Amino acid sequence: MAGCISLDAEQLRQLAMVIHYQEVDSIHNIKFESELELAKYLADSRAGYDSVLRLLDESRELDHKFGIDQTRGPIACDIISYIQKAIDVSLQFVKNYRLRVHYLKKVRAHAMALINELQEVDPKNVTNIVRLAKDAVLYRNVMLEYRRKHQNPVSRNFSKWIKEKGLKFQELVERRFQDLEDVQKLQVYEEIMEASGRGRVFANGLTKALKVAGIAMFLFNAGMIVWDIYSSEQKLQTATRHAIVALASVGGAMLGDIVGVALSSALLAAGVSTFFVVTVGILTGILGAFILGEFVGWLIDLIFSSAGNTSFSTDLHRCYVAVMPDGETLARQIAHQNKSTK
Repeated sequence: MAGCISLDAEQLRQLAMVIHYQEVDSIHNIKFESELELAKYLADSRAGYDSVLRLLDESRELDHKFGIDQTRGPIACDIISYIQKAIDVSLQFVKNYRLRVHYLKKVRAHAMALINELQEVDPKNVTNIVRLAKDAVLYRNVMLEYRRKHQNPVSRNFSKWIKEKGLKFQELVERRFQDLEDVQKLQVYEEIMEASGRGRVFANGLTKALKVAGIAMFLFNAGMIVWDIYSSEQKLQTATRHAIVALASVGGAMLGDIVGVALSSALLAAGVSTFFVVTVGILTGILGAFILGEFVGWLIDLIFSSAGNTSFSTDLHRCYVAVMPDGETLARQIAHQNKSTK
C-alpha cells in the first residue's frame, strides 16, 4: 500500500470541499422520513466542512500574528503543523462525516487551548516558552506518527493471528480497561500498536505534558488504529452490505434492526457480534457503506474509552446507511493534479 499523502493548507481546503459535495450527493440519495431530517443531515455535513475551514483560517491568523516573532513564531509554526495534520487525518481516515464532525470538535478544543496558551505566555519567561515549545513539537510529531500508522500493512500478520485465535476486541485490550485513567488507556493502545509491528507513537513514553484535551484527541486516534489492527482481517461480505442497505433504504431503520440483519447475513461468522457490526459500520464501513446517526460520536467515544467492555442499547437509535467519499483516494487525486499543473 502506498504511503499516506500529505496535503498543504490549500489542498486541505480543496479536499474538504470535494468531500462535502460528494457527501451532499450521497445524502440526497437517502430516502428520509421528512424534509426536516434531510436538512439536518445536510447541515451536519456542512458543519464538518465549515469546521475544517475555520481551523485553517485560525491557523492562518496565528501565522500572521506570530510569524515574524523570533520567540513565539517557531511555536506557532509547530501548532499550525499539528492542526493541519489533524485535519488531514479527519479527511482521509474518518470517512463517516457524522464521526468527523465529532472528531473535529476534539481537534479544535485542543488547538484553541494551545493557541490561547501561546497568546498568553510571556515571551520573556524562558521556562514557560521552553515548556510550550516542547509541547508543540510533541503534539506535532505525535499527530504525524498517527497519520503514518493509519492503514499500515506492517501489522497484517498480527491481524491474521487475532482472527485465527478468535480474540474479541475486549480480549485484545484487557478486561478492566474501563477502570484505567485515560493516560493508562493510551498506554495500553500503545502496547498493542507496538506488538502489531506498527510501533509506538510516543517513542519515549507518555509524558505529563499531555493535557485533558490532548489525551482525548490521542485516545481517539489510537483507538482508530487499534481497531484497524483488530478488524482488518475480519471482513463483512457483500451480502451483509446489501442487506443493511436494503433495510435502511426507505426511512432508515433502528440500529438494532440493522445489527440483526447484518448478523443474519454474516451467518454468525467468527468474531461477528453486535459490538463488531456497530463499530465497523460506524468507523470503517461495510464495503463503503456507513451507519449514519446522531449517536455515532458518543458511541465510538464510549467504545474506545471502555475497549468495548460496556453495554449500550441498539433499540433507541434510528440510523441510515449510505456510501461515503473515500478521502484517501481523493487526496491522492488532488496531490497528483497539483503536481501536473506545476
